[in-house]
Amino acid sequence: MPKHCLICGSSHTQRITSKSAQSITTDGKIINSPLEKVQCLSCGCLFSDEFITIDNYHRSDGQSIWDEQRHNQVASGILDIIAIRFPERSLRILEVGGGNYATSSSIAAARPNDSVTCIEPYPETDTKPENINCINCFIDEIPSDYRCEYDVIFSNQVIEHTRDPKNFLRSMAKLLADDGLIIVVCPSQSTISNETLFIDHFYHFSEVSFSVMASETELTLEAEFISPWDPLSHCYLVKKRTLSKKSKLRTRLGFEKALDTRIDLIKFWDSVDRSLTEKTKESGPVYLFGAGEYAQILSCYAANTFKKIDKIIVTVKNGARDFEKPIYLLDEVSANEGTIVLGVRPEIEDNIKEILVKKGWRLENIITVSN
Repeated sequence: MPKHCLICGSSHTQRITSKSAQSITTDGKIINSPLEKVQCLSCGCLFSDEFITIDNYHRSDGQSIWDEQRHNQVASGILDIIAIRFPERSLRILEVGGGNYATSSSIAAARPNDSVTCIEPYPETDTKPENINCINCFIDEIPSDYRCEYDVIFSNQVIEHTRDPKNFLRSMAKLLADDGLIIVVCPSQSTISNETLFIDHFYHFSEVSFSVMASETELTLEAEFISPWDPLSHCYLVKKRTLSKKSKLRTRLGFEKALDTRIDLIKFWDSVDRSLTEKTKESGPVYLFGAGEYAQILSCYAANTFKKIDKIIVTVKNGARDFEKPIYLLDEVSANEGTIVLGVRPEIEDNIKEILVKKGWRLENIITVSN
């Protein structure tokens, strides 16, 4: 029996399932449950029909150089949108799901005449910036003294984690000024990536599915585009329906193509463990270079290989994700005393190889995941 789409209601869907008995969350927790999602071929939404409970979500406290760079890039992108929509005007700005408050703080620093508020039910840091209002609650629980009509409401990488994204949008709409703007940033379906592999990404929206959802919440999708700061993120600009014109929608990636690409991606990760196990069979000590998101994905979907890892190697420890393995700096490990597996995104593998070769590693002792 086909699963009806949770966004458009269509029964034209197909289930995608990983062979792995475990899956992973975006903050690196390994869950003893297989990855299963459903692709709608009518509106393009990828969704979960089983909602697991994620306790104590904690991605980062925002203190590493990579986190600072990421939050500054997001803040800069949001500021550019605001400057175009609301030139020379003081604003009331609300961020929903601010994590460690870093993005809101950057925006407040750039716009000192604005009032910036950040809602986060589970803060990832105990430090609250002095230049913003910090509220620890869900958006539909916002205290009465903070309820007002905000000119700009934005969320970054939040809506895909919600069980009811339509209600999430409704809650934001209730706090929006009549001429206000909602900015939703979430994983893009224009380019299929490893974002598909996260079990706590309950929804991946296409341009069409987001428009359908906005329409059902008395809102209108005014514009959509791939974010200038991250090619894997999408920006959706939403306004109240009475003040907005219906936008023309374009689908950058066909829904059948999106489905095929996701199936190929899951097949790739289903085969990675066998491939790496064979490559490291007689290699002596096995090291993993990288302690970020990609390495965490590898630790989940290449579990047998990860068991063989003796040490995780990085160039900088600040910002490393959590692993049940010791983490060493590159200079603390002797080159070529074993094999090193690159647990980094394929697009930077060549750069990492150059770094390792300069440190004395031979190419035959460096194993890549992508081939």
